[in-house]
Amino acid sequence: MHSLRALQVKPTKDLAMNEELFKVKLQEAEDHYDAAWEEMARPEEDVVVYMVCKHAYNSVQHSLFGLLHRHGISEYPINSLQALLNECQKVDERFHALDLSPFLKLEDPEDVYMNIEVAKDHLNLAAKTKEMVAQDAKA
Repeated sequence: MHSLRALQVKPTKDLAMNEELFKVKLQEAEDHYDAAWEEMARPEEDVVVYMVCKHAYNSVQHSLFGLLHRHGISEYPINSLQALLNECQKVDERFHALDLSPFLKLEDPEDVYMNIEVAKDHLNLAAKTKEMVAQDAKA
């Protein structure tokens, strides 16, 4: 269960460290995305949908962490996607257009009845989130 405490933001001024943490989080996001994609590449009857959704959720989470690191926000005791998304929206208005409602409805990938369509939606959201964070890095 996630804590209901407010997200505490602690900006850092070490730009090199922020950029390194950004790269680490982006790589973690990519690793989770790749794991989800590999699972989806199996024949449909062999896909473990829970694993696709779990890795897609983790990919989104690490992407959002990465964006916050890039903007000097390195302390966030709550891992709620809603809190992370709110902080990302403060540093980059484009994230207001990111609809994570399928993830936000569950907040924990174990809480939802999973099927192949849900898995596809989660994988698409992970891809979109990674793309938006990568665009921020180019800006």
